[in-house]
Amino acid sequence: MKYTIGHMRQFTSIGLIVTCLLSSVSVLGTNLTGKRIYINPGHGSWGSDDRPFATIPYPNLPTSGMPDTLGFYESNTNLWKCMYLGQKLEAAGAKVFYSRTANGPWDYEMVDGDYPTYNAANYLNRSDYHKYNKNLTEISAEVEANNIDYFISVHSNATGIKDGDLRNHPLYIYRGPNDYASANTVNNYEYVPGSYEKAAVSWDYCNEIMLSGINPSTDFKKTKYIVGDQDFYSEPYDSHNQHSWKTYYGYLGALKHGASGFLVEGYFHSYQPARHRALNPDYCAMEGLAYYRGIVDYYDADIETKGYIMGTIKDANNKIEHSLFKYLQGTNDQWLPCNGATVTLYKAGVAIQTYKVDTLYNGIFVFKDLEPGDDYSLDATCPGYAPLANTYKSTFSVKANQTTYQMIYLEETAQPTSVPSIFGMEQSYTNQSVSDLLSNKTIRRTIYGDGMIYILAVDANKQPTLLAVNTDTQNATTLPTNLCTVTSNNGYKLSDIALTEDGVLIGCNMENVKSIKKIDESDLILFVIDSSVEFDEEDQEDYSCYSFSGR
Repeated sequence: MKYTIGHMRQFTSIGLIVTCLLSSVSVLGTNLTGKRIYINPGHGSWGSDDRPFATIPYPNLPTSGMPDTLGFYESNTNLWKCMYLGQKLEAAGAKVFYSRTANGPWDYEMVDGDYPTYNAANYLNRSDYHKYNKNLTEISAEVEANNIDYFISVHSNATGIKDGDLRNHPLYIYRGPNDYASANTVNNYEYVPGSYEKAAVSWDYCNEIMLSGINPSTDFKKTKYIVGDQDFYSEPYDSHNQHSWKTYYGYLGALKHGASGFLVEGYFHSYQPARHRALNPDYCAMEGLAYYRGIVDYYDADIETKGYIMGTIKDANNKIEHSLFKYLQGTNDQWLPCNGATVTLYKAGVAIQTYKVDTLYNGIFVFKDLEPGDDYSLDATCPGYAPLANTYKSTFSVKANQTTYQMIYLEETAQPTSVPSIFGMEQSYTNQSVSDLLSNKTIRRTIYGDGMIYILAVDANKQPTLLAVNTDTQNATTLPTNLCTVTSNNGYKLSDIALTEDGVLIGCNMENVKSIKKIDESDLILFVIDSSVEFDEEDQEDYSCYSFSGR
């Protein structure tokens, strides 16, 4: 059988990634001894049924219409989650059964030097098909035969509407009707006792990542999406006969057995930023960790003595703009990930670990198996960016059996884009000494441009002072701030400044000048710059962003 060189490289890489994940698992006590747990990483190869989706680094290939096998395939991401979950369980004393422990390959048939189409007949006849794509009937039979205490099938979701849809939240599905309390008496449709309860305990740990803002949810009510498959799916109920001649009613083939448990969709990979995060195996491992914590909690087993850190590093000012990266407005997903950044973890001021951020447009960094403490801090560097601001270097806590979430931002060394000329305003100058003008004030921002240093400072009441200092003459000029009439929720009339590439000084009453749009959802009105948007001069008074043109 022939494969492209690219595909052969991928087979090796997947194995290395899984090995790396397993080597990082900490050894625990035998607190789950005797528990028999079956893990089903959904899907299994690199084909059209394994939910391939294009990403920025791995677009769809013209030869196959699918991405490179290092790109997003649900089979990849599910496996990374489950292997970390399984190793944590085994270290805790559980007996773990896997439906698979590897991916692919996918059988392409060469046509004119390419592999454009999938040959179903050839694929099904492969000798190793079973290794990567175990039939759901066989999975159910294995569960029945091994007296399983806890069953989990791990997936990610898609809306089925269109790629780029913004919906994003977990979904837990168990076999039975939604009215599980009376399931044994409803048209013979049964509920396996413990299934809903296991899902309900697991939910909080899975949803925690979304509550952190790192993988934002569209469900602001924080609804627990835990449903029975017999009511969730519109298709007619179905039954399935096992080797034991028992009949199980339900819809999902993976759940047609007598073990309690569930199928979980941890997020929506049709939400494009989420699947870029899933390209990072460490991020997937943290979802596996969430499922592990849910199992430990359900059995009231011994919790871990170590803690974890997961975070993102993003551009403080520039949004990501790409057709494969549609994001939820107002979330952390809007900021450009700092590809290739290096994040350093400090404990008591001593560097203990570094994390090299990938170049896959997710900005994810993860630190595992940390001793609890209140003296952790971060530093970060990235080509093209200034050093990390002290704001993000403050100490924070790491607690046992918990994940601490950190979102840090770097300032690009280049200047931001220009603003429309309609925002130019006249200014007046008053020459005074810098020391007098800054007395009893806190400097928030200093910017150099074209021979001038611009300084923004605030007093104890957050009233702003804006200076322009000529680097040749050392003369200081006070720029007017009486234009700033809108006070933000944080108490600032002028909170940050920036220079456009054409030399216009702009200011805003937000903590940072980050985007360009008008937000009306609160009493804070933010004006952000977008050259594609036209603004009426008569509406200018509504904006809380001002420009001070000229010198």
